[in-house]
Amino acid sequence: MKESVIRTIFWWGGWYDIVLGAGFALFGQRIFDLLGDRAAMEVHPVYILLPALYIFIFGLGFLFVAQDPKSHKGIVWLGILMKSVFIALVFGFLFLGNSVPHQGVLMPFALIDIAFLYLFIQADFALKKS
Repeated sequence: MKESVIRTIFWWGGWYDIVLGAGFALFGQRIFDLLGDRAAMEVHPVYILLPALYIFIFGLGFLFVAQDPKSHKGIVWLGILMKSVFIALVFGFLFLGNSVPHQGVLMPFALIDIAFLYLFIQADFALKKS
């Protein structure tokens, strides 16, 4: 995999997570209202804000990788862990028969993250060879 491809992957991955994280941080209340889930925000907004802002921060990290992949190999590994954990949680609960609230909303994000996970792993292998 060429470095230019790695840069492109992480540029898209960075902006994807920045938009997703910012969207839930800024509009989490409205999103959950539309989904009919007042409980998510009523428990305490920090339970939505914290993961949303973590996703945003990871997006920033992916943009660092896009700028200089060789200098930010550690962020690639963290991205692999981040995507793996989210995918494992969404599909793990699904396969165990315990539905996650709004499974239908989370599933598209998990499927997108499967693609990013695959690409991040390929990028990691390519960076280890260089």
